Amino acid sequence: MGLDASVSCRCWRDGLTTPPPLPHDQIVEDDEGYLDLAQPDDAYDPDVVTAFTRWQYEQACRHKHMVHTDVRISNWAGYRRFQQALADQGWQHFPTLHAHLPQANGGLLPAQDANAALEELTYFAALAQPVDRTVLHDEDTGETLIVSVAAYRGTAIWSPTFHAGVDPHGFFVLDVTADPPLETFRSMRFTQRILDEGRAEIADADADANADKQHTHQKVILDRPIKSWEDHQPPPSHLAVLTSPSEVQEEFRWILDALVSVLRAAVETGNPVRWY
Repeated sequence: MGLDASVSCRCWRDGLTTPPPLPHDQIVEDDEGYLDLAQPDDAYDPDVVTAFTRWQYEQACRHKHMVHTDVRISNWAGYRRFQQALADQGWQHFPTLHAHLPQANGGLLPAQDANAALEELTYFAALAQPVDRTVLHDEDTGETLIVSVAAYRGTAIWSPTFHAGVDPHGFFVLDVTADPPLETFRSMRFTQRILDEGRAEIADADADANADKQHTHQKVILDRPIKSWEDHQPPPSHLAVLTSPSEVQEEFRWILDALVSVLRAAVETGNPVRWY
């Protein structure tokens, strides 16, 4: 799950479509750039509605579904980190982005605001200092397993009996069967051992140094292991929490490129960016 964005083409407006299956005055363009029937569907013969839909999505113009640009922005974790990076630099520098970047799927960025949003992205990339990136790291392979997201308070694993995640102070486990949830484990370095029935035991690798911790256990059994994104990989055995600076251009390259592409499309077509 995540955030996507699209911008409609302007072929209808410019007279560049193939002939539609019903008169032009029976077709309207809405505020989002979509074409629709001028009256409710039930006012037309069902075959006409089907023909119009097929024409629009398959035959109207060179653009698939009459969409000029359609991009994946990010999964929600990456997008929330991007929002936090903007907030850390100060939303006063990015009023257009603050007003129009969505909090959930849905909504629009008007075409008339696209140039301002592009300028703010350029300013962000030039202004922003490196951002701290806290991750859970497989010490044996070097793979990043979890990236901490402040908006989620670091939580990245949700199970019926426990929640777990990572923040700058370590990997933590919360027993959610307790009321309120109880932190039962926290460690900067720990090991994982796979048990029977799909369970896993994690143990603080620095237990002696952390013996004075009163509120957590040095070992906890989880009802499922911490795993790599690559399902074919065996669960990691040695894990550590690392925090290091990451350059904004590198950390958010995918998001920045995607946003620039839809904003430029909005400028070119005069159609809004649709978040979905």
